[in-house]
Amino acid sequence: MQESFRARVKPNLLIYLIQRGLQYEELASQIDRDGTIREPARPFQFLPSSPTAALEEDEGVGSDGHHMEEDDEENDSITLQSKSPTVTSTTSANAKKHGMEDGVNGVSKKRRKKSSNGHDGDVQMTDAVPSPPLTEELPFTNGRSVGTQIEEPVEILKADTLVVEDWDQMVSENGDEKTMSCAWNPVVSTLLATSVRIWNVPEDATSSEVLEHVALSREPSRTGTDKAKVTAIRWSPEGNKLASGSFEGQTRIWSADGKLEYNMFLHSAPISSLKWNKSASILLTLSCDGKMIAWDAATGETHQVFDLEETVTDIEWFSESRFMACGESGNIHQLDIGVAKPLHSLLAHAGEVTCIAWDESTATVATGGCDASVSIWHKPNETSKPDALCKLQGHTLPVVSIAWQPGVEFIPASPKRLLASASDDCTIRLWDVVSQTCLRVLQRHADPIECICFSPDGSKLASGAYGGVLVWKVESGALTHVYDRARPHRKNGAEDSVETSGLSWDEGSQRLAIGEGATKCTVVRVCGPIAE
Repeated sequence: MQESFRARVKPNLLIYLIQRGLQYEELASQIDRDGTIREPARPFQFLPSSPTAALEEDEGVGSDGHHMEEDDEENDSITLQSKSPTVTSTTSANAKKHGMEDGVNGVSKKRRKKSSNGHDGDVQMTDAVPSPPLTEELPFTNGRSVGTQIEEPVEILKADTLVVEDWDQMVSENGDEKTMSCAWNPVVSTLLATSVRIWNVPEDATSSEVLEHVALSREPSRTGTDKAKVTAIRWSPEGNKLASGSFEGQTRIWSADGKLEYNMFLHSAPISSLKWNKSASILLTLSCDGKMIAWDAATGETHQVFDLEETVTDIEWFSESRFMACGESGNIHQLDIGVAKPLHSLLAHAGEVTCIAWDESTATVATGGCDASVSIWHKPNETSKPDALCKLQGHTLPVVSIAWQPGVEFIPASPKRLLASASDDCTIRLWDVVSQTCLRVLQRHADPIECICFSPDGSKLASGAYGGVLVWKVESGALTHVYDRARPHRKNGAEDSVETSGLSWDEGSQRLAIGEGATKCTVVRVCGPIAE
């Protein structure tokens, strides 16, 4: 019940209600029942200085002795977005008259910034997370935050969505449950791959019943029908190949028209990650037991098997033949195809490294960890390990996902490079890595965030948590669209897990595919950012 109630309470609501009460208290003491403004005998005080004063000035009583009636319509216009012009000017004038600095009832704006949760452009004061022990001392930022702008977001209703897969209403070929991964083709804007099909989804599509699709045929599971479900899918950079990984460790490569090219079975644990190198000549796979395999995409043969002494949590290419792997011990490793052991290994975080991301334009690597920090590393070369550049701090719980902003040209003359990080503390932070500052803190989720995804043009960011998906405008940090599949569960106090298993933008940055747990894939249309 506590979680259900918390989900219905808007952020900053208590402060908002207190501020409204204080404003009404001051206005009531200065406005008579007929609407005339009277000059107060003394400056307004919320708490009277003596019991006599308390008897003389009853709450909400005008000069005629009658209680002032509340105007619901006027009060409703006072929101976190804006306040009534009349109320704003009156409050400002009284504040100056009482010797306050642009404040409301004795609380200055500076004081309010410190107590805010980051909305309305205020500054959130956060305790810096202790830096993890590293091999060398690094400069770091404590994550100064500029809060989210508040606009009226568009709520995406069920009628506005297109469900392309729904295993609650369909029977699988072999009766097993699917993990509903989804991925738009990076080149062909109408091609959408799910765990079991490749769909052709025109922009004006309204029903999946008339959509063209190709089923991804599969061999029977080698270890039992309950192990055949797909755990990961990924298109090649050119969009002409699709890779998939299964729970039992099978890796498959398909053509864009759904023809199976290779079925590769060497992993003995579920596939957790698939990564193509830039030319799509090598497919790198990672299983839950930490084993990494490099496959020749042209032949389906094994290039090399990498098995480190620790469990690997994520992988990322930084050149055609070299990649980095991060592990549960806090280390990151530089590996090369054809070399058995890591070229370099170094301590990145105090605790497990959860995610890693490579940025081509600045030749830097970002890592997120269970120590609630994000570390930035310069590209390693043939003879040296990665150079530690900085540590970004501000999250209070483990960082679970990071992503570089795509679609924006990096200009060395006036450098700015954006990185998003998502955390179990229910917030997303937008960092300018060059200046090492936190530009925005996006904090409208009520649950730990599961995944984030930039649109290809870099203008939007989607985030998913407990079945709820939010879309943000990157430039301003404004929340523009809300899709909440978990609302019925929250209203009913249900304890069922409503997972967001995947997010993927189409090539035009207008449609978002959402993997809803194990059974459903839904497409929602995000018609560009809302006007300022």
